[in-house]
Amino acid sequence: MSFPSQPIALTPSTAGFSSTFPPEDVFATRTDRASVFRGLWKKATVVYENNIGLLLMIASQLSGTCMNITVKILNELDPPIPTFEIIFIRMSITYFFSILYMQRASVPYPVTGPPGVRYLLAIRGVTGFFGLFGIYYSLIYLSLSDAI
Repeated sequence: MSFPSQPIALTPSTAGFSSTFPPEDVFATRTDRASVFRGLWKKATVVYENNIGLLLMIASQLSGTCMNITVKILNELDPPIPTFEIIFIRMSITYFFSILYMQRASVPYPVTGPPGVRYLLAIRGVTGFFGLFGIYYSLIYLSLSDAI
């Protein structure tokens, strides 16, 4: 194997670059730009459709994090807002939007649920309240990273 005696100098022409940047033919006409945009939009749509579950999980985690940060800020006010008041406001907003969605989607028994599982819904509501109360109450005494 032999090596050249002198180093090869990389000039724009030997490195594969043209003398003009960006090349004139990349976006020569408006039609080319529109087709490039349509191609990018199509690819983004495919990525979105293939990952909708993951994107919804990310949105859910971001919303939960923002909610916990807001609770921590409300607990550090002088005087702090009581935990029961924060839970009442949060659950009132949740109840309003849930009823609105269920009426719009024509869900049967939107307020009480189906007759066969009402006791399960009541148990879920009670345990959910104590879980939410525990998390929000712990935000009073713990740092945000320790409470969650």
